[in-house]
Amino acid sequence: MLCTALARRGVFTLQASHSDEVFALVQQHQPNVVVVDLEFDSASEDEFCDRFAAQSQQAPLVMLSRARGPVADTPSVGREAEFFRKPYHYGPLLRKIEELLG
Repeated sequence: MLCTALARRGVFTLQASHSDEVFALVQQHQPNVVVVDLEFDSASEDEFCDRFAAQSQQAPLVMLSRARGPVADTPSVGREAEFFRKPYHYGPLLRKIEELLG
């Protein structure tokens, strides 16, 4: 649904079903924003964020998360990342992505 909503706003999106695919797409396409939902992936949020930071990705990172702790407990990627807790509303998420695409 998120890709459809972004496409209606004229945003080109790529989709990956696994974190390894995400990194391959990021390397190949150099996106302006990376939005990640790891719910069905074997990688944890911490593992993904560590790998993202280690590869010195320049794109802002938006994580869709089921994290239950306070925001301060969310993983660090060496710079600011945006976290949206599930369940989330599409309106604020779309506005944040559009802001980051600015």
